[in-house]
Amino acid sequence: MRPRNVLLLAGIAIAGIAASYGAVVVGWPWYQGLVLPREVKPLAGSYSWSLPAGTVPTGETEPPLARREAAELLENPNPATPASIATGKEMFATYCVLCHGNDGHGDGPVSEKFFKPPDLPSIMGRRTDGYLYATIRNGGVVMPPHGYRIPPSERWDLVNYLRSIQE
Repeated sequence: MRPRNVLLLAGIAIAGIAASYGAVVVGWPWYQGLVLPREVKPLAGSYSWSLPAGTVPTGETEPPLARREAAELLENPNPATPASIATGKEMFATYCVLCHGNDGHGDGPVSEKFFKPPDLPSIMGRRTDGYLYATIRNGGVVMPPHGYRIPPSERWDLVNYLRSIQE
């Protein structure tokens, strides 16, 4: 190959690399949006998340109920039996451990990257069963709702498990 052709190929390669670098730099916000998720926050003034109507068939028959209302109106219909607590522990391991950690102290792997969830055993005494149930169902400021994932009876079992780790 002639030296002139080698220089031409090298120039084309350098131009191609520079162009692709420029595309990444110029298109960086777009590219970054694909790599890093946007910060997820509910709308200002909202205290819970909910799925858009019709997106996920939930079979949910309970009327919407805010946590404050649920705290006053709802009572746990499931007695805190060993079977109920075991089911709740299973639900906790499936849906909660990633953020809240194995013992509920807010030290799950997600907390290292995004936020520190509350230390559940220390705050359980300040919350009613209805409030906890509504938080599981509706979510919170950062916590997504689990009402469409966990059936109502198992949500109450989860509340029983949370009571069992209460300090």
